[in-house]
Amino acid sequence: MKNDSNQTTTEPPASTPTAIPTSSVAAATPTTGATAATDANAASAGTDPYLTELRFIKWDRFSPPNFNKTYEVSGQPYVHSIAIGCHATCTEQQIISYNLGKKYRKLTFGVGIEDNSATREQVAVFTLIADGKPIFEKTTQKNEPVTSQEIDVTDVLTLELAVTATKNKSSQLVWMTPQLHS
Repeated sequence: MKNDSNQTTTEPPASTPTAIPTSSVAAATPTTGATAATDANAASAGTDPYLTELRFIKWDRFSPPNFNKTYEVSGQPYVHSIAIGCHATCTEQQIISYNLGKKYRKLTFGVGIEDNSATREQVAVFTLIADGKPIFEKTTQKNEPVTSQEIDVTDVLTLELAVTATKNKSSQLVWMTPQLHS
C-alpha cells in the first residue's frame, strides 16, 4: 500500500451530480508509458487536464494501476485511461486517490472491462468518492456498451476512484479517458 500522509478532507459539494451522456471516445492514437508523475500545476497548462496527468496521492492494494495508456473496451480504443489489474485481490475494493484542490467543475469519463481480459463473466463496480462520500456508482460487465459520464466535482478536494470485481480472474478494470474541466 502506498500512502501520502498529508491528506485533508472537506465537505462534499452540496448538489447531487447526475450522469449525462457525452462523448468520451478519444482518437485512436496509441500512447506508451506507464505512470503519470507530473505535478497538478504542470498538467495541461491552461487546458482541461486528463486525470492521468495529475499525480495520485494514494493507491490501495498490491499491484499499482496502469496510467495514461490506450485500452480497448467494447471494440473502441480509449486513450489517457487508468486500468486497475484484477488478479488475486479483485473482490476487495481497490482505490486510487487524487487531490483536485477544488480547482475543477466536472469530470467526464467512461468505465468498462478491457476486451483482452481473461474472463467473460467478470462484473465490476466502479465508484467515485468525493471527500469521503460516494457521488457515482456503476456496475458493468465485459463487452457491455460504454456510456459516457459527466459528474459534478465542484469544490471537491479529494477524489477517489474505486473498483471491485466479482471474480479473482485476470482482467483490466478501466476508467476510460477521465478528463477534468474547469
